[in-house]
Amino acid sequence: MKRKRSADLIMPLLLSCSLLLAGCAGTYGAPGMGKDPISEEAESFGEVLTAEWWENGFQESASGAAEIPYYELRRSPCKNPDIDVSAFWQKEIFAFSWDARYFFDSAETSDGWRYFLTCQKEDLETENPKEILTDGQERPEGYGICMDVSTEDRIAVLFYQKVSSSYQLLTLNEKGELLDVRDVTAAYGELEISQEQLSEPGSWWCDGDGYQYLISPDRTSLAVIDPTGKVLLQKECGGEGESFAGAFHMPDGSVVFSKGDLSGGGSKLFRIEVPSGTEKILYQCGEVLLKQFTATPQGLLYYSSKETLWMWDLRSGKKTKLFSYSGSGISPNDRDTGQTCWLTVSGEGEFLLYDTAAGNVSAFADQMPVTGEEITCVMMSDLLNYIRPNAVVFSRDYGGRQITVELLSGLLEDNWALLSARVAAGNIPDIMVVNSRDQVTALQEAGALTPLEEYLDKKTVDSLFMGARMAGTIDGKLYGILPVAMAYVPAVSAALWKEDSWTLGDILDLAENRDLEGLYYDPFNGGGSPSDSLNFLLGGPAGKNPFYSEESGVSNFDSEDFCRLLEICRKYGDMSGVSEEQAREWLGQGKILALKEWIRNIAGYAELRDDYGDAVHFVGYPGQEDGIGIYVSTCYVLAGKNAKYQEETAAFLEYLLSGEALEKTEFMTLTRPSAENSIYTYETSDGTTMVSYKGGKDLPVREDGSSYLEEYLEFMDRLGSENSKSPIREIISEETQPFWNGTKSAEEVAEIIDNRVQLYLDER
Repeated sequence: MKRKRSADLIMPLLLSCSLLLAGCAGTYGAPGMGKDPISEEAESFGEVLTAEWWENGFQESASGAAEIPYYELRRSPCKNPDIDVSAFWQKEIFAFSWDARYFFDSAETSDGWRYFLTCQKEDLETENPKEILTDGQERPEGYGICMDVSTEDRIAVLFYQKVSSSYQLLTLNEKGELLDVRDVTAAYGELEISQEQLSEPGSWWCDGDGYQYLISPDRTSLAVIDPTGKVLLQKECGGEGESFAGAFHMPDGSVVFSKGDLSGGGSKLFRIEVPSGTEKILYQCGEVLLKQFTATPQGLLYYSSKETLWMWDLRSGKKTKLFSYSGSGISPNDRDTGQTCWLTVSGEGEFLLYDTAAGNVSAFADQMPVTGEEITCVMMSDLLNYIRPNAVVFSRDYGGRQITVELLSGLLEDNWALLSARVAAGNIPDIMVVNSRDQVTALQEAGALTPLEEYLDKKTVDSLFMGARMAGTIDGKLYGILPVAMAYVPAVSAALWKEDSWTLGDILDLAENRDLEGLYYDPFNGGGSPSDSLNFLLGGPAGKNPFYSEESGVSNFDSEDFCRLLEICRKYGDMSGVSEEQAREWLGQGKILALKEWIRNIAGYAELRDDYGDAVHFVGYPGQEDGIGIYVSTCYVLAGKNAKYQEETAAFLEYLLSGEALEKTEFMTLTRPSAENSIYTYETSDGTTMVSYKGGKDLPVREDGSSYLEEYLEFMDRLGSENSKSPIREIISEETQPFWNGTKSAEEVAEIIDNRVQLYLDER
């Protein structure tokens, strides 16, 4: 199979021109027209790719790719470089061959309509545009709708002529020379397909002999039009939930279609005989693959599944995992916008990937170019699929040394022991990614870190929200940055508590003087237990515990207030049998103290504020006097002591906090500029102003039409940071179990906890 589908192309043609049809005669057999020249080869495919063999040898069982074995080397926007023409209106369509991408531009200018063909080779450089129809020739008024490339000498464009409202099929070569023009208006009228319905990639193909293949906009039917414009076949899916998807060209120039069953029946790849409509299954699989399949003339088929790009050798049956999209910014599985297209480009192992969602073409290889000594990045975190793609893009774009990323993929305890041993031996990585503030503290105390103020620009440091900066600060110096984070925040009824902060005393008074149904509802923990409520009321992960002081070294757990607290938690703290819907209703009525909310970005914040209105607001954890909620992150990025290449290391750390890098995550942006730039406004056709998040999701607004941006920025400014894990919390958790199960009284438990905590404080 030799090429890929496209989007649109254009046509310079003279209907009065008489062009020789012989100029379009190709070597490929047309389906249903005489003897199929590769029927025997097609049969051999059928013999190899039986349904049984597919199920036994091709069925995918992997849950996804954790690694990313292919590296992005180059990237180019899917936009033709500016053509030297002033246009009132311009339309661009494009298509792929196996070694190039072609653009077809239609431009309405003051001198009439002009048309250009441009080629982009595998190095992602574009050639000079070739204008179609030279001056002196009559140019039709219109534009290209679809484009497909069989070979460099057979480029097909479906052209719409505005004056006559007609459709022409143009054939060009890569020099921009017009080889043939055929009117196909009647066929499109018969099929009742408009040019607007043909704009989606993966819905129109044309082989080397001028046979056109169309999938309807709802993807439930396909049609075949012969070179004369006659409709040879209209085929419906037939089954409920079935949908035609992509197709690819076989070596003979014919097209093989895929059909997916959205109700769970899997997918099939098959040929359809024309004009009989007889289907011949080549293979099938158990999952729905609605992507465009792409296969090379050598029989290598590419497709995406479960965030992964796979390659199959259709002759041998060998399947190879090429690339994981997770965290890469590439969107392979959007059924609504067509497919992601693959393109093999060189004999050196590189391939091109076109991403319809991001609008770019990238060149990938299984190895990054060697540039001498490398910057080492050792990761304990599970955010490999965020850090590594950014390291690859940075290595490619910065032009400096390559950043190599090593993931320690064993048990967390083993990974920490391994990293600690390296550091102790003096083998300190240039960059480290760890999982907790406690690990940051341990590495700082071991003298293994460089304060980030020595690397980051002061403007960047100052742009960090205070809580994010506090999370990575030890002894007044910044050692860790959180490239991605989220927020946990208690939501409280305004009728129950109006202030932004509260103490344990405030809460005890509320609990004893209100008719409550519960204390603290945690939707991420099955509602929560008495132990969870106790942890929350003792300050949660951010507030001050009122029953001990590390500064004075005094424990006070054997107090009356702590016993009162235990009794209240046993009475109201178990919310494990309460639904989230019921808990939110009680929250609005002031019948529970607080509900834990998780906010990952401004979109989540705006939706919560819109849902709650003024009835509910966000507060700090008990004892959290200066903040509202906390930042939570599983990833701290650190700079190792005495990094060899400090300039490049500093630039990469700056890059991780840039808008470009942060746009690859749906989690919080940690700098004020990136948060401000994460939303934009636009006007609809009826003049309504809409607020949209960076991913294209419209956000709720206040009654006056204003966004929640300023309120969100204030919220971000007031987020605090988590306390380090404390042995005291472990003591409380262990020793309160006999109270929850009724084997010890509150006073007995309080005395035991007080003794153990005091011993711990004395030993410090």
